[in-house]
Amino acid sequence: MRQNNWTWAALVLLALVGLTVFLNAQFPGALSDESSRMRLVYLTCLLAFVLGSMGMGWRRNAGVALKQALA
Repeated sequence: MRQNNWTWAALVLLALVGLTVFLNAQFPGALSDESSRMRLVYLTCLLAFVLGSMGMGWRRNAGVALKQALA
């Protein structure tokens, strides 16, 4: 069976958007200024990059990927 990576990416993106909307409802003034919004974009991109890199590493050798993530 072939893995459908685009489905997983879409589900992760949908979860991130849902989490952002939920947290924005819980903390209404958190994204009021431009610097806060830019920080959110930066940290979201950084998180996506790190998680994507880890996901690619888990495919080949989980032990090596875990050691590199902890380092």
